[in-house]
Amino acid sequence: MSDAFFTDSEQWRDAIRTLLEAAARRAGPRFAGLGVIITMEPSGLPLYPIGPPLELSGVSDPASMLGDLAVESGAHHDGFHILTAELKLVAVSQYFSPPVVAGLEIDRSRPFGGRYLAALFGSMLPGTLATGIATKALGTIVFSGGQEVYRKLS
Repeated sequence: MSDAFFTDSEQWRDAIRTLLEAAARRAGPRFAGLGVIITMEPSGLPLYPIGPPLELSGVSDPASMLGDLAVESGAHHDGFHILTAELKLVAVSQYFSPPVVAGLEIDRSRPFGGRYLAALFGSMLPGTLATGIATKALGTIVFSGGQEVYRKLS
C-alpha cells in the first residue's frame, strides 16, 4: 500500500478505510483506537510527539505497524499517526491540535469526542488530503474537506 498515490477523494476514502479497518483487526480485542492524517505537508501540521521516538524507515506495511501500535498497553497507542500522500508512515503518536473551524456541521445525535473533532477540523488544513479515526465506540470514520465521507460502526 505504501506506493499508492490517489487522485480523487473516493480513492482516499477507500484507502484510509482499508488502512484503519486492517489495523483495528490486527490489534484485536486490545484495540485502543486510532487516528491518522494523510498529508502532503507533514512539517506544516500542528503536532507534538507523545510517545518515545520510533524508527519508521523500514515500515513497508503501515496497516500492520499501526495495528501493532494501537493496543492499550502500547507506548505509541495515543494520538494521531501521520502518513504521506504515498501512505508512507512518517510519524506516530502525535498530539494533534488543529484550529477549530466554525460552521462545520456536527451530528450531535451521535456520540463524538476529542479525536473525532481533531480529525474533522484537521481535514480542513492546507495540504491535508484526509483524516480518519477508528474507535471501539464510534467505528471507522474518514473525513475530507471538513465532512464525514465514510462511517461504519464496529
